[in-house]
Amino acid sequence: MGACNLVIVVFSLIVPLILFTATADAEATEFHDRKLVYVRGLQTRHVQVYNNLTNGDSFGIHCKSKDNNLGFHIMGPNQVYQFKFKANVWGSTRFYCGVSLKGDRGVVFDLFKDSRDGTRCPTFCRWSVFRDGVHGYREDTGAEDQFFAFN
Repeated sequence: MGACNLVIVVFSLIVPLILFTATADAEATEFHDRKLVYVRGLQTRHVQVYNNLTNGDSFGIHCKSKDNNLGFHIMGPNQVYQFKFKANVWGSTRFYCGVSLKGDRGVVFDLFKDSRDGTRCPTFCRWSVFRDGVHGYREDTGAEDQFFAFN
């Protein structure tokens, strides 16, 4: 490959990456004494929903996005429902879930909504199911900052 062709190939690979990074709404957040840089569309997100119900109870969960139906799952005592994904570059990624308990109690909520969770949980989104509802926690501090009550 000639030098001119090599320059064209390298240029054609680098310029779109620079433009993407510049327009991808890069944000920074503090996380355990280090900088964690979040660039939309590049970061893999891990989601976990813990069963913290007492008395050995289970719950059902069904999550989906516009493009992905993750199906219905039953989480037994102390089990964890988990999946991973990459948010799109437009900032419109949304996964919503229905969680149901015995006795027709349940809730449908946004498990991941880019406008809310882009910096709230840039790599790891943790949720817990308790008797009163679904609790969500910030990645950087571990503090509970979301709550969706069962009906």
